[in-house]
Amino acid sequence: MKSISAVIVWCTAALFSAATVPAEEITQADLLTIVRTQAEQIKKLQQEVAELKKAYGRRTGPTRDESIQRIVTTEVAEQLRESAADTLAEEDSAHFGDIDIHGFISQGYMKSTDNNYLTLNSNDGSVEWHEAAINFSKQFTEDLRGGLQLYMRNIGDMGNYNVELDWAYGDYNWRDWLGLRIGKVKTPLGLYSDVQDLEFLNTWILLPQSVYPVGQRSLQLAHIGADLYGEIPLSTFGSLAYQGYVGTRELDKYGGFFMNQSDKDQPIDDLDINQLAGFDLTWETPLNDFILGWSYYMDDYIMKGHYSPTHATKPAYQDWIKETREPRTINQFYTQYTLGDFRFDAEFRRVLKEEKNVINSSDAHQDQRGGYGALTYRFTDFWAASIYYSRFYKDYYSYDMNRSSRKHRSDPSNLMKDWCLTTLFDINTFWNIKMEAHFIDGYSRGMFELRSNPNGLKESWNLFAIKTSFNF
Repeated sequence: MKSISAVIVWCTAALFSAATVPAEEITQADLLTIVRTQAEQIKKLQQEVAELKKAYGRRTGPTRDESIQRIVTTEVAEQLRESAADTLAEEDSAHFGDIDIHGFISQGYMKSTDNNYLTLNSNDGSVEWHEAAINFSKQFTEDLRGGLQLYMRNIGDMGNYNVELDWAYGDYNWRDWLGLRIGKVKTPLGLYSDVQDLEFLNTWILLPQSVYPVGQRSLQLAHIGADLYGEIPLSTFGSLAYQGYVGTRELDKYGGFFMNQSDKDQPIDDLDINQLAGFDLTWETPLNDFILGWSYYMDDYIMKGHYSPTHATKPAYQDWIKETREPRTINQFYTQYTLGDFRFDAEFRRVLKEEKNVINSSDAHQDQRGGYGALTYRFTDFWAASIYYSRFYKDYYSYDMNRSSRKHRSDPSNLMKDWCLTTLFDINTFWNIKMEAHFIDGYSRGMFELRSNPNGLKESWNLFAIKTSFNF
């Protein structure tokens, strides 16, 4: 947080110094106008910094702090390019200039041994990995802010360049301890779910897939509803940031969840999430840059579909309906500690689900578990590296409700272990390059066997990826 405060002080000094012009060129009225305009710009910057602190402040670290500083100093640079005369001429212009526009575009490459991954033909090497986003935001009043983001991707068969509304909401920050967001709002699940669309905020190409699977991006990024949030000071015990929400959700029909069902010859025709609720609690401990957190999520849903004739033994077009017997729940616990240029992350997620097939009255129980530990170090302003170990169980107990079938939890189709080494190069404030190597045992997530690996899967395999991104 100290670096953010330093940025505010630097911004204030830079803006006032930039406003200084020879006295003989301006009148007293002009001087008053310039001072007033620059004061408004400073206030706007301070509001943007406050927004950044709310969005990323509970997740500190060398990469994040420098990214926040880059955003603020970029805004300052843009303003300093305008002369005092331009400022005066534009003072009565339309408010379009008050709209902040940011975004990114990225290109990736993936090469794997033996197994294809994420619907890419990665065994032969694939460049079918494109992502882009643009967002618009505006500070309407001191307390009211709004914005939206459009996102597009094509990762193998996922996305198909379909434009999604990632998020769109209004944010009324009444007090530090109480604010309200309404619309399509980012969902807080752990350290990275609500910032996974911000490519420049982390070192990795692939977030740990045990917790943040690429195919389920839309499931984790945002929900449609209302949120209450705030931060409560705890005196000598630090502070507690909270966010509670209710609503519903739309899933990406071009994402991995729908695609996986189609590959099983059970395509989804309709998915209704009846209710959704959750919360996130983050304790910023008295120990500087050390946080502990707990995220909880629950929903009820009904899925309707049919059996297609390609692989399924069921008659073609026979309907199926599945619904939750009990609310599906996600519990996620996380911690992060930053010491100098080192940052340590660790998370654990457990997903409990009990489904009932309405037509044949069969039941299914699933207990997914995943977690990771990561260490990141920033060597210089433009170079950082990280290592993480991730482990995922598709079903920790691997049984149905009647215990009629049981699979050993270490079976490679049920388990995925991933050692990852990654490095990040910040070429400049707008452009970065990442390179990453994975050493993997198991294939329980992201494989899309029938679509991408019809000839079977190898238990031990490796993956290399490189990705470059431009942000503005």
